[in-house]
Parts: sequence; structure tokens; C-alpha cells
Amino acid sequence: MRRGLRGSDSSGSSGGTASSSEPQATVVSCADKGKDAEKGKVAKDKSGRPAATVKVRNRSGAADTYLVDMNFQGRDGLTLTSGRADVRVPAGKSRTVRVPLDDPSVVGTVVRCEVVSVL
Repeated sequence: MRRGLRGSDSSGSSGGTASSSEPQATVVSCADKGKDAEKGKVAKDKSGRPAATVKVRNRSGAADTYLVDMNFQGRDGLTLTSGRADVRVPAGKSRTVRVPLDDPSVVGTVVRCEVVSVL
């Protein structure tokens, strides 16, 4: 059974009110122009596309596969692109997943990554 969640942003704050069995998502690293990006170390997914890293915690009693939806925002707060990725998480455990940008050409202008939902 899949459950929804309003996500957290790159600062690590959680949004919404979640029940104790809903998944919890935290942005570990954003695909932005931080100090690692300046050194050419932007996080990438397996295919080499720029990506954010998100930690998903399954707080239920059964393993589940979650779909993580994200928005990547610019300095003005507007969404530049989005992204999504699946992750299988055992009961009571956490896993990280790389969420690639749908439009990797905007990676240099991304300043905030926001988890929109985890279903």
C-alpha cells in the first residue's frame, strides 16, 4: 500500500502533518551551484544526469516502493524543472535515491530542491 507525503526542502525541514506510518523524505543534497558543483562534482544518477539525493524512510510495517516527485527551483523561487524516481524501502528502514532533473540544462541555476510528494 502506498501512502502520500508532502516532502521536505533542501534545508531538511519537513512539510505537512504526516501520520506515523507515512513515508518521510529528506533532501540530502540538491543539484545546485554549491561548492561541490563549482569543483565539477554535481551529484548524478546512474545515467550521468544531474540529480538530487533524497533519503526516504519507510515508517510502516511492510516493504514498499515509493515514487518521489521533486521540483528544482531557481533563485526567484520559481520551478525550473521537476524530476521523479522510484525507490524500494524495507519496512522500518531508510534508503537514498537519486532524483534526476527532467531538464539537466538548468542545473547551473538550481538553488533549491523540494520534495513534492512520496507516493
